[in-house]
Amino acid sequence: MKKSILVFIFYAVFYPLTVFGEEGLLRVPPVRQISKITVTGLDKTRPHVVFRELLLKTGDLADPILLEESLQRLRNLGIFSRVQGLFFPKKSGSIELKIDVEEKWTFIPIVNFGGDSGVNYFALGVIDINLLGHYMEFGSIYINFGGQDSGLLWYRDRRVGGKNLKLGFDIGRFARSRRLFESDGDESGAFIRDRRFVKLVSSYKIHKYFEAGTSLEYRNIEISDDKLKGQDQDLNEDNNFDPDESTRDVVGWVDFILGRMNSDRERQFGLLSEWNLGSSALFGGSDRNYTEILMDTRYMMRLPLRSNLGFRVKGGYGDSDRLQHHNYIGGFETIRGYRDGRYRGRNFMIGNIEYRVPSYIGSQLILQHVAFFDTGAVSDELWNVFSASDRESFNSAGIGIRLISPKIYLLSVRIDYAKAFEDQKDDSVSFGLQQYF
Repeated sequence: MKKSILVFIFYAVFYPLTVFGEEGLLRVPPVRQISKITVTGLDKTRPHVVFRELLLKTGDLADPILLEESLQRLRNLGIFSRVQGLFFPKKSGSIELKIDVEEKWTFIPIVNFGGDSGVNYFALGVIDINLLGHYMEFGSIYINFGGQDSGLLWYRDRRVGGKNLKLGFDIGRFARSRRLFESDGDESGAFIRDRRFVKLVSSYKIHKYFEAGTSLEYRNIEISDDKLKGQDQDLNEDNNFDPDESTRDVVGWVDFILGRMNSDRERQFGLLSEWNLGSSALFGGSDRNYTEILMDTRYMMRLPLRSNLGFRVKGGYGDSDRLQHHNYIGGFETIRGYRDGRYRGRNFMIGNIEYRVPSYIGSQLILQHVAFFDTGAVSDELWNVFSASDRESFNSAGIGIRLISPKIYLLSVRIDYAKAFEDQKDDSVSFGLQQYF
């Protein structure tokens, strides 16, 4: 009898019901085998989408570390607002694993808008990142950017054949007006950049922290002032600027993704670095050979009060002198507080820091408050971007708010006010429907 009581106490202490939720896990010794795995909460999503993310299967030991990693993989899909996993001891001595999820609304009519520096845009379309419940993405969108019409159609299958292979395509046109500025900030010209393209993409996740891929893009880029307003055409005449050029490029890309960004409801945590190396010299059909390198690195950390501290470093290199291949920095997703495209160069580097803290967290709405600092530089010579001379540098700081829907994919109303340090402008408010980064 005493021996039975001791055995009962041992199992009561070391093998309790183990719950894994959004806040962490309770560690238990991985000594029992899993006899059954069940998934509840699925409506649109097919069960195989969940099972292929799990690192545990029937017959495996009930390892809580592998379970927590499996749950994080499910959260990172972006199609669930809640993910929980539970180990249930059974009388037979085995373990039943139960996964419970709550799906997000992923079929989204897009009514997007934004503005910065007096340039506004709006978009109408539809996107579904969980097409037919198979975790495939399809979208189509119309965009009006500063009065210019554009459109995009895209598709991604992120788990071809249930593996870590991703295939997809982009077809579209993106047109927008650009302005040229002197070093003192005076406008010296304007043009419309009209880019039409078809792109085939592929990538393979070799490790959970490393993904590599290739893509092939055909694009035709035209610059002209034919559709500009009269005052902009007058500006070009006054400065003897006559933009009228067209280029055809066939660009081969090599892409790398290092690290992983994890989701925790309205927060993110982790390190993610994306690198894209493109060259038009790999294939025939281009008007002129050139090379382009892009980098985007983000680091997000979770802090008390469900706050988030984020860092982003973004850079680019190009060896083309043509205006249509230059990098334009200022406004929108680069540096807040400056006029759209205020700075221009073949090479650039920008940095953003944001601190986000919520004042209200509800089941349908989250209110976040943001403080940020943006910095950057452009130059026609690569190494001058990092030097103290022969470059144009800029800095800004400000505050903002976010209205976030935890149940709708990527819906976050953003309003920011920025103070530019080097070049003042009349409008320092920017807004949009997603986080800045």
